Amino acid sequence: LLTQNIVLEIYNLLADIDNSNTLSSLDKNKIMQRIYNSKTLHEIERILSDYSLDIANYLSTNDNSDKAYAILAQDYIKENYSNTNLSLHTICNHLSISVSYFSVIFKKCTGLTFTEAVTQTRITKAMELLTTTSLKVYEIAYKVGFSDPQYFATIFKKSTGFTPKAYSKRRTIKN
Repeated sequence: LLTQNIVLEIYNLLADIDNSNTLSSLDKNKIMQRIYNSKTLHEIERILSDYSLDIANYLSTNDNSDKAYAILAQDYIKENYSNTNLSLHTICNHLSISVSYFSVIFKKCTGLTFTEAVTQTRITKAMELLTTTSLKVYEIAYKVGFSDPQYFATIFKKSTGFTPKAYSKRRTIKN
């Protein structure tokens, strides 16, 4: 069951990366059938190893590795936006790629710089917290990854057109 879940998760990730339905060479049903017919763990290990090599070849020949990095980076941002130490270097170390390469592919795939993506994620989460909690503005600033509440307020206003307090009051009045 664990092996099946791994294969399905890998396949679903690949499907997210490539919407053109060219995954036939990596057919999950064929892989699953080979795994079910295996008699030893060593055979399963070999099948998964071959599957991994096929995936690597698929990604490199279809030029989807850039998009894969961008998706992984976006997921990493969503999971770590509250970390005040989240940086370009942090994510590049996590992905094991160079800063310059990452910067180019991330911008190409998302239309945003890394900093813009992090800020957008933080502001979106702050907007949610401002309307769903009674936390103070400075508490929300820290909660979404800003180490300086004044800087948070400046960026929030620049992004939304409202100060955090005004946004919170505006949303309260509407509801």
